[in-house]
Amino acid sequence: MVSSCWGLFEFRLGARGYLYHKPDWGMDHPDECLPIFGAWEPADDSAARRACILRVYARKWDSIGLPPFFGEWAAAAESELLQEAILRVLDADPEAWEMVFDRLDQAPEPREAANETVEEVAELSASPTEHVRQVLTLVAARDHQFRERLRTGASRDKDRHIVIALLVHCIGKDPG
Repeated sequence: MVSSCWGLFEFRLGARGYLYHKPDWGMDHPDECLPIFGAWEPADDSAARRACILRVYARKWDSIGLPPFFGEWAAAAESELLQEAILRVLDADPEAWEMVFDRLDQAPEPREAANETVEEVAELSASPTEHVRQVLTLVAARDHQFRERLRTGASRDKDRHIVIALLVHCIGKDPG
C-alpha cells in the first residue's frame, strides 16, 4: 500500500482511486487543500493503480522528495514497485544516479554486507547471491567504471536491479 510509506497517500471515492500528497512539514494555511496527483479506475484494478503510481512517481519524485532524492518516506512497502519507479526515474534522468551513489556511499551495507543483507538484496533483485556479492564489492569500492556504466545505461539490467535493491534495503533499514 502506498499510503504514507512514500509521502504519497491514496483514497478511494466511488469507483475511482486517487493519489495525493501531504507535505511532511504540514501546510501553510489551514484552508489549503492537499494536492491530488493522479487517479485510476476502477479503484480495485491493481494494474491501473500501479500504472498511476508509476506515472505520478516519475512526474513528482524530485519535487516531493521521493527516492532517489530522499528516502525517509520509502520504507520498504511494495519494494518491487518502488524499485521499478526508481529505475524509471534513473532511465529518464541518468544524472540522478549521483543521488543513489551518495546514499550508498553513506551506508555501511556495501562494505559490511552481512549474509542477511546479501540474501535480501538477492531476493529483491531476483539475482544469485554470488552476483550480488560481486556488485556490492564494486559499489563499496566506489568503482568509477562500474558507476559510469550504470549512469550511461551500459551496465547489465541485473546490475542495475541489484544496486537499486540495495538502495531500497538501505532506505528500509535507515530512512534518514
